[in-house]
Amino acid sequence: MKKLICFDMDGTVNIANKLIDGARETFEFLRENKIKYVFITNNSSRNVSSYITKMQNLGIECNIDNFFTSVELTKLYLKKEQVKDIYLVGTKDFYSEMKKECNIINEYQRGAIQRVVVGFDTELNYEKLRIATKYLEDGIPFIATNPDLRCPIEDGRYIPDCGSICNMLTSTTGVKPIYLGKPNGEMIRYLCEKEKISLEDTMVVGDRLYTDILVGINAGCDSVAVLTGETTMDEINSSSYQPTFVLNSIKELPNLLKGK
Repeated sequence: MKKLICFDMDGTVNIANKLIDGARETFEFLRENKIKYVFITNNSSRNVSSYITKMQNLGIECNIDNFFTSVELTKLYLKKEQVKDIYLVGTKDFYSEMKKECNIINEYQRGAIQRVVVGFDTELNYEKLRIATKYLEDGIPFIATNPDLRCPIEDGRYIPDCGSICNMLTSTTGVKPIYLGKPNGEMIRYLCEKEKISLEDTMVVGDRLYTDILVGINAGCDSVAVLTGETTMDEINSSSYQPTFVLNSIKELPNLLKGK
């Protein structure tokens, strides 16, 4: 049986503020069997405390050790690159988290920054795009929290995600970002090292082929695609990103782990 399960959230565990049927029982099974679970999310619009509150309100037992976000990976990357001065396109929550590690310049000043950093910005305005464009045209390197093009909301609808925002900037400047979150395998490898659990004993569960399944492939661990979010069975059949397993929902995960 696996020792570490890395879960996507939106479309996998929940849709907006509604828990997917059977999710609560699945996490009870994991706790009873002492299987570590970590929510790995590309969503940089919110801080970890808000995710903890959300999951707890939905009935999922969790604390700060159960989360690893693209925001945390971004902070680790910038620290490794010794980057301090940045221009940020993101929400107030993202801003407050990045301010703990970086000096954020809020206006255009030639030569003032080392990176343009873009996240899933649900508070986006045109001025942010204008300033980011100027910096990119100056040759400042471009990094982004995640490549997701759209984020699922209620009623089967979607809103533009970080990847779509980055595409606007790339279309304008010709500059492509380095994406740090899923499908960057470093996200899973970091967790395995932190938890002292091998990749062989690790599994990724998610609803998107090009982020959740590909991050498992890139990291070298098993992956499970669920059909409760973005990806359909037809898309899986025609994709070059093949999950190790396909489930209708995470409600079926305990039986998979038990080998049934």
